[in-house]
Amino acid sequence: MRRADFSGINDNLVERLGQVCFAIWLGILKDPGRGEHGFLTLFTSGLYSTMKIIYASILFLLLVLSACASTEPVIVGAEGIKVETIEFEGVTRFSKGQLLGVMYSKEDSWVPLSPDAPFDDALATSDIARILEFYRAHGYFEARVTELKSEVVDSKAQLKFVVDEGPAATVGELKVQWMTEVPEDVQERAEEQILLKKDEVFEVGKYNQTLGAIRQSLQNDGYPHAETTGGVQVRLTHSDALVEIRIIPGKSAAIGAIDIEGLVDVPEHLVMAELEFAQGEAFSPARLRQMETALRSMRVFRWVSAQPATQVVDGKVGVQVQVSEADPHELKIGAELSVDTVRWQEQARLNYTYTNLFGNLTRLDLGAIAGWAQLPNPWDTDLNGPVASINPKITKKGLLERHLLWSVNPTVALDLQEGYQYFTVKNRFGVSRWFAGRFLVGIGQNTDYVDFFNLDPELDQRTALLGRDFRDPYLLSSLEAHAAAYFVDQITSPTDGVIIEATYNFASEVVLSDFDFHKALVGIRGYLKPFERLQLASRARAGIIYPFGPDGSVPFNQRFYLGGATSVRGWGSRRLSPRIEECEAEAESESCSVIPIGGYSMLQGNFEARIKLVEQLSLVGFFDVGDVRPDALDFNLAELNYSAGPGLRANTPLGVVRLDLGFRLNDTGRFEGEQMWGIYFGLGQAL
Repeated sequence: MRRADFSGINDNLVERLGQVCFAIWLGILKDPGRGEHGFLTLFTSGLYSTMKIIYASILFLLLVLSACASTEPVIVGAEGIKVETIEFEGVTRFSKGQLLGVMYSKEDSWVPLSPDAPFDDALATSDIARILEFYRAHGYFEARVTELKSEVVDSKAQLKFVVDEGPAATVGELKVQWMTEVPEDVQERAEEQILLKKDEVFEVGKYNQTLGAIRQSLQNDGYPHAETTGGVQVRLTHSDALVEIRIIPGKSAAIGAIDIEGLVDVPEHLVMAELEFAQGEAFSPARLRQMETALRSMRVFRWVSAQPATQVVDGKVGVQVQVSEADPHELKIGAELSVDTVRWQEQARLNYTYTNLFGNLTRLDLGAIAGWAQLPNPWDTDLNGPVASINPKITKKGLLERHLLWSVNPTVALDLQEGYQYFTVKNRFGVSRWFAGRFLVGIGQNTDYVDFFNLDPELDQRTALLGRDFRDPYLLSSLEAHAAAYFVDQITSPTDGVIIEATYNFASEVVLSDFDFHKALVGIRGYLKPFERLQLASRARAGIIYPFGPDGSVPFNQRFYLGGATSVRGWGSRRLSPRIEECEAEAESESCSVIPIGGYSMLQGNFEARIKLVEQLSLVGFFDVGDVRPDALDFNLAELNYSAGPGLRANTPLGVVRLDLGFRLNDTGRFEGEQMWGIYFGLGQAL
């Protein structure tokens, strides 16, 4: 019998299998009758393609769950003998799953296409040592495997490990020795990290965690060079362990001089301006991470590292900051496809960034798209036309005050929605500032000129019902205030924590606007990562629009809308909102023309659970809720709309590719004739 151990490549096995499975999925979606463009053209063949997506996605998930589940060494056995069952006798301390988790031998799985579990007697023997190591790590130093039984029947092996656990060693003595004195509160916080207790079972893992936790506690209290050592003496005759922990706190220090290495084109004084908050503050690892985050937020470095100097001098420790400048120029060009129940869009996108314009870290972000949209879909089009936009944004930090971030963002765009097409020229000018690295406050002025064309006849006839809410063209000018609090692990891509946001807009003829109204939107986002492969994300939002004055009005394309890939799935884009409807009664059916016109009150909630299957692919389950009402301060919780469904997220060089299948869970009766499900395909996370 031969045995091949590939444990050296275990860390990459899941990733490789995921790539293979992802390629299989794309191959299924590819239509041989459509040449070499199957993935892009699969969305142009109607219901056939829709069912094809669902079938391929289900088959793909089965492949992933079965073929990509195992990361254990591959064992090649002779004679085709497989391990059918593994049993343990005499085991009370651990579960069967815990012991199997440390063993090479595995039970044969019932899941189709799973890797085989061949029987190897030499490997089973080596598992004895692994079991004993596991027991000793948890304080069972006298544990023995007294017998290994193996029986082979019809090429299937049954293994039984007979274990004598013996007594667990307890902590007989716990001695903590401080090599130098520290303040009493510092000592108390450090000793609170000790996980071992006298007369409790000794575990190697808890001992090592204790040493690390004490060192971390001292560093958090300003001791940059704290060390912890110790020793353990196991007395088998007493079934106990004598534990000693020696603590060398070193000197406490505040952050002193900051030395930066690696700068080439980025001005040093602008970098130092981002780090001055730390100088003179008590040292802590968290402070170093804040310094690194501040430099990363400049978006001009590939990587950043901040480490304390090796000595404390006069109560201060220097910080060595190393950086690597990124290329100031970045250009991305790509093709994109987005699919919604009532809108398909194909477009080319260009994104260009220059981070050091004028040599003073003025930043230019230029975005441009050009494409075509079809409503509701390419094979049954009610409205189609070009979509295009060009969107340069210039930002500069440090004018008037070194922490103020100024921005100007003009945009020219051509787009269409159900019932109309429009051309718009707009601009946003604003300034914002961060406080304490977690609070962002900003103000701005928005100008938006909109010119409608190709109005749907129904909308053209019903403009009188919209009153002053419909003007063609119109000029909207508003003042904006925004505040946000980021209690998260990282600002850009959070995985744990909460973000609270609020935005207020004031439009009035006082600021040369054709409309007069208040608009407020508040929201909260939450993130939790309880396990390495599980990410939870949630969002809740509420908004109101309140017209004022004798001619108070709101342009209908500036109102609240819900429905679509990033709000409430199961609904078409913007379809969960008040609308204009014109139905023609026929002999056997009723055909309705629907034009969403938005509302003045909005409630929205979303929840997602993302399970990482492999490095490039995640399975998602989501639950959405929301409603839009026609009047201000009009909220009816009894008529909230609910939806749920599964989805996939694939990490690609273009970003996250998203595929969701949403199902409406209720029908409030307000929106007759709406489809009860929808498929959504596009880029980026939904929330």
